[in-house]
Amino acid sequence: MYNATDLIKIFNSLFISTCNTELMAGGEEPIYLPASDAQQHHRIVFTRDYFSSALHEISHWCVAGPQRRQQ
Repeated sequence: MYNATDLIKIFNSLFISTCNTELMAGGEEPIYLPASDAQQHHRIVFTRDYFSSALHEISHWCVAGPQRRQQ
């Protein structure tokens, strides 16, 4: 069985330092939140702890590219 916690650990170990982006579980709805004065990292928040939701949101992030990720 796939585990969202493992995916979070892998993603964050690769992309917090290189792309300033953090993957997080627990959202009622998936959302991308750019960094702000109040939050240091960009955040990809996926629905609850669903592995498939995390992969879906990561795919959007990959396609978006660096400029779009700032919005």
